[in-house]
Amino acid sequence: MFGPTILGKQCVLASFDSSEIERIWKLLQDPEVIRYLQMEMPPSLESEKGWYKKVVYAEDAIYWGIWIPDRKHSPDNLASSCFTNEVTMELVGTCSLENINFQHQRATSGTLLFDKTAWGKGIATEMMQLRLGWAFTALPLRKICSGYLASNTASAKMQERAGYQVAGTQLEHFWRNGAWEDHITTEISRESWLPAA
Repeated sequence: MFGPTILGKQCVLASFDSSEIERIWKLLQDPEVIRYLQMEMPPSLESEKGWYKKVVYAEDAIYWGIWIPDRKHSPDNLASSCFTNEVTMELVGTCSLENINFQHQRATSGTLLFDKTAWGKGIATEMMQLRLGWAFTALPLRKICSGYLASNTASAKMQERAGYQVAGTQLEHFWRNGAWEDHITTEISRESWLPAA
């Protein structure tokens, strides 16, 4: 299922419809975009359509599209201008809370910026803060887990800035780019998030 719209300064988390799937699929054909994902090859268009159906009907997961103003506009007030005729929004990525377990009050977060023009601009860091804020205030969660491949320094920095702490290392956990990669597991608790909020 999709989560509610969440407004930030640089980005907006909101739903997206199936008309975006072909564009997402095309961007996922870039080896650099999928380099750190848990997929060996670029997905097929049919698999992306199947993924979208999973998103819509998921019962233990919440998904958002990551939207930013198009490159021709830089509104002073994103909240008042987005999704109006004043500015066009572009979908540059997706994020999620998956494996939501209300008994144990935890979930797993995931993030993908598939539009490389949005990389290195702090958009993912803001998105993580928006998602954490909603997860810890709107849901009865006490912990959010995540992870990254050891060579993915961008994800490591992004998660550290958001307050995630390294929980452990799964040695040689994934075969990527011709070598075994360690998987770094991370987590953030509601208690550690509150002082930073």
